[in-house]
Amino acid sequence: MGALNRAGILIGVPLLLMAALAIYQLLAHRDFVDRERAAREALGAIRSLGSVLRDAESGQRGYLLSRDRHFLALHEDAIRQVPERLNAVRDQLPADERIARLTRLIDERLKQLTETLEEFVAGEASAAIGRLRDEDRRRTMIEATGLIDGLGEEQQALIDDLQARTRERYLWTLVLLVLATGMGLGLGLVARRLVRARMDQVQRVAEALAQSEERYRALVDSAPDAVFVNADDRITYFNHAFAQLVAAPTPSVLVGKSPFDFVAPEHHPAVRLRIEKVRAGQPVPAMEQQWRRCDGSRFTALVAAAPYNTGQGAAVQVTVRDISELKRAADAVERSEARMRRVLDNLYVFVGVLDPDGVLMEANHAPLQRAGLTLSDVRGKRFWDCYWWQHDDVVREKVKAAVTAAREGQASRFDVQAQIIGGATLD
Repeated sequence: MGALNRAGILIGVPLLLMAALAIYQLLAHRDFVDRERAAREALGAIRSLGSVLRDAESGQRGYLLSRDRHFLALHEDAIRQVPERLNAVRDQLPADERIARLTRLIDERLKQLTETLEEFVAGEASAAIGRLRDEDRRRTMIEATGLIDGLGEEQQALIDDLQARTRERYLWTLVLLVLATGMGLGLGLVARRLVRARMDQVQRVAEALAQSEERYRALVDSAPDAVFVNADDRITYFNHAFAQLVAAPTPSVLVGKSPFDFVAPEHHPAVRLRIEKVRAGQPVPAMEQQWRRCDGSRFTALVAAAPYNTGQGAAVQVTVRDISELKRAADAVERSEARMRRVLDNLYVFVGVLDPDGVLMEANHAPLQRAGLTLSDVRGKRFWDCYWWQHDDVVREKVKAAVTAAREGQASRFDVQAQIIGGATLD
């Protein structure tokens, strides 16, 4: 009996220790699952905020350039959603300096967008369109989206880490259960209960992951942009917007297709390189590409890609936006500006375009040639500080007063001498 007791102790004590470790692993595993679910919800909120913020920006740009109210509706809908999506991000993430800065940047950008639209509606279209090129405003948007992307990458990294640690916990638990079963046939009931408990836990984990995946799919399916998942050069998931974008006769025809069936052949090498970089964990910027629909027609697309973990290996989540209308609108504006420039440059009079503060934005060829200047010499300067008026302070103040009067809606007409090459003056 003494030997049996000692054998029981030798077997039972390690078995109890293994059982205790196994229980601890199970509890830790549950905690990881809860944290991963919270991280996925936070990631969804972050991506949703970035999407509506970009929609607000692109919608206003499209409206200003094309006057198409479809873009205005997109802009206004996104503007209404931004505060809600921002509050969702605040609810999911702890308050810190980045969240506070993101809030300030978004508030500032929304204010800028509102001011630009009000200016456009008030009839100052050229000034409003000019603000699209304002570097300070662009920096605000770039910094805001950069913060959003950084927060998203942080949550994705947290999810990947939690998944790895969950798998590690699972493997350790399995090893402990196997060893415990081999060491104690007499304690088989205990091992059986542990296995049953483990299976229940696995089921709960699977259900929790399935629910999280359903929430993710619901979020993506409601997104206005086309989204699909590329795994091993095959489309394994896509939302309704993607099926509409490529004009699929039925969604089922897209299952299993290669993304390269839709990318124009001239972009295949660049797209393959982007996929390799994303799978290697390297960020890639959005890229303008030519895409083909199921009916063979082409369109210009802005394509963004990010890593996506399917649970069965690394994949790539791709977002596609049709920017054909924006491109056509931008080309139309460029052609219009080029025609205006040719007309002005053929006039032998001084023609300049100023912003409301009197800063020279454009000037025709004649006055630049007579003064020996290039447009870059005077662009961005106050009109009255330009070379033509520096020979006489009285003339300079007279020009300044005329600009001020024009800003208030008053026309001015008077003769004045302008300085040309060599300090000479021209009436």
